[in-house]
Amino acid sequence: MFVAKKSNGSIISLLHSYQREEAQNASLLFCPACSSEVILKKGSKRQWHFAHKISSLCSSQNEPETEEHLAGKQRLYYWLKKQGLPVFLEHTLPVTKRRADLYLPLAPRPVAIEFQCASMTDEECLNRTRDYLKEGVWPVWIFSLQRFRSRHPMSLEGITSLYSFEWIPLRESVSLSHRFLIYYSPAQQRFHFLFPLTSLSSRRTFYQQTLLHETELSFSHLFNPPVPTKPPTVLFPAWMKVKKQWRYGRKNNREGIVYNEVNKLFASHYRDSSLFSAEAGWPIVNKEELITKPLWWQSWLLFFLSTCVKEGRTIKEKTLWQEFNGRMEENGFQKRVLPLLTRHDEYLFIYIRFIEKAGLVEEVEKGVWKQKRSLYLPSSLDEGYFLDVKISKAFFSFFSSFDAWQKKNT
Repeated sequence: MFVAKKSNGSIISLLHSYQREEAQNASLLFCPACSSEVILKKGSKRQWHFAHKISSLCSSQNEPETEEHLAGKQRLYYWLKKQGLPVFLEHTLPVTKRRADLYLPLAPRPVAIEFQCASMTDEECLNRTRDYLKEGVWPVWIFSLQRFRSRHPMSLEGITSLYSFEWIPLRESVSLSHRFLIYYSPAQQRFHFLFPLTSLSSRRTFYQQTLLHETELSFSHLFNPPVPTKPPTVLFPAWMKVKKQWRYGRKNNREGIVYNEVNKLFASHYRDSSLFSAEAGWPIVNKEELITKPLWWQSWLLFFLSTCVKEGRTIKEKTLWQEFNGRMEENGFQKRVLPLLTRHDEYLFIYIRFIEKAGLVEEVEKGVWKQKRSLYLPSSLDEGYFLDVKISKAFFSFFSSFDAWQKKNT
């Protein structure tokens, strides 16, 4: 850490050159969060920093102070100061005793910035996020670029792998049109804004990103980032390979409670799960809350609609949402906790919009739907994939136009 407390309670910071000598001459220095004694480490290779004299259970000591972490805090601090913003380094909150890497006492809501380099548990990430929210502070998590796992990290789109805790800081832009994560490299002084498109598994996700040097950005971009200007090109051909694997690689799908429950529905229609409807198994945006693969939850939804909405009967979106969420545990569907999002469960209604475009349902009045044609299950694998390719045109057209539709309905 860069700050310490003197015996008289005053704070000194190693990022202020005039206080370095003061830190060297001080007889006793303490951690501002836990009041344990700290010592000044004056390395010739590493940056000067304070460390607890004795191994401490300090609640604010969330991760080892790596050189990357120190450099990131320092660069971000200077970046914010250059913009004339009031920023405090390693500020300790009064109630929860959480220590923010950077703290900005802004109105109407203060902001805490966490530069995260190390791995952590989901529980720790959630607790820290919720502690900030309890104190009325909005947390902004910025991951070290070293945590960005992609074969082509400079590419504007691709596939990356995210640990479960790395999903938790997911936020929405001010316009609510995009969800994003932030990465930063102190060495390159560059921000990466990563926009997840849709997930392949609990970890792997398609993404687009924008890359900009810190001099091209301001503090406001941490809340309203520059978004990609071109539609993705990798997602669609890659997803058709995924659908083909689901269609022909039947053994890959036969696992867990989700398969057991949904497969009962296929069995009731005298079909194997590989003969799923061509309208199922598509990558829906804004489904980050839902871990379960789209093949399963979309198949369940299609069966539910075909059973409940017969003979011209209608169903309200609210009822559909209640049924789906009410059967989450029963069906084995898994969800993530994403505390920084303001809009949840959008994936369900986005999917309804897609099957409307595919001609399966129609909206008779706002928020009220009826079945337009019966659900069709293919009789062979080849027929199934033929229908997948056929309906893909409708899906890709829907996906490409979704951003405009979303902005219209925001």
